[in-house]
Amino acid sequence: MKVGTDGVLLGAWSRTSNPKKILDVGCGTGLIALQLAQRFPSSNITAIDIDDRAYKATRTNFFNSPWSERLAVLKGDFLDNSLVIASDFDLIVSNPPYFQGTNTHKNTRTVARNSKHLPLNELIKSAYRILNEGGVFSLILPFDRFSEAQTIAVDTGFKIRRYCLVKGRAELPVKRVMLELQKTTSAIVAEREELVIEIERHLYTEEYRHLTAPFYLNF
Repeated sequence: MKVGTDGVLLGAWSRTSNPKKILDVGCGTGLIALQLAQRFPSSNITAIDIDDRAYKATRTNFFNSPWSERLAVLKGDFLDNSLVIASDFDLIVSNPPYFQGTNTHKNTRTVARNSKHLPLNELIKSAYRILNEGGVFSLILPFDRFSEAQTIAVDTGFKIRRYCLVKGRAELPVKRVMLELQKTTSAIVAEREELVIEIERHLYTEEYRHLTAPFYLNF
C-alpha cells in the first residue's frame, strides 16, 4: 500500500476542534492516523484494517513514529459487531475502498480498494453510531459517488458541514470529493471548497502546497 495523494489530502484537510479520540477506518499503512497525530498533539488515535499485512505495516510505522504512545492499531472488520470498538469518538476518518462489483483479484491492494468489503452505506451508518454528539466524520471518495454519499449521510442523520471538490489540474473534471459530516441536530450551511493539485506535471499549485506542506519534506 503506497502513500497516495488521496490519503495525504484527507489527513491534511480533516478538521475538528481539539479532538481527544480519533479513529482511522481502513488505515492501510497508518498514513492518515500519523498525519492526525502530528496535527493534534492531545489526541489519542486508533486505526483499524481488515488486512493482516496492512495491520503489521501500520503497527511498525506507529512504533517508529514520535507519537507512538498515542497510537494504537486493531486488526479486524470495522463492521463486525463482535469487535470491541469504543463509541465516543470526536473524529472518524476514512479513505474507503471505492471499486464496485466483483473482486476477481486477491492481491492486498485490490482487496483494500474494493467496496464489497466496506460498503459505503454501512461505513457511514457505523461511523454515525460511534461518534460523540457533535463529532465529525471525514472521508474522501471518487466524485461519481458524491451524490450517493450525501443521500446516505442525510438519511442517517448527519449534517454536511464541508466538502471539497478536487481536480488534478484546473482544466480537468473533478476527480475526488472530500466530505465532512457532523453528528448534530443543529442547522448547518455546508461550506463548498475547491482544490486543484497541479499546474502541470510535478508543478504543484500554491493551495496544494500550503495544505500539505507540513507532511512533505520537499515542500
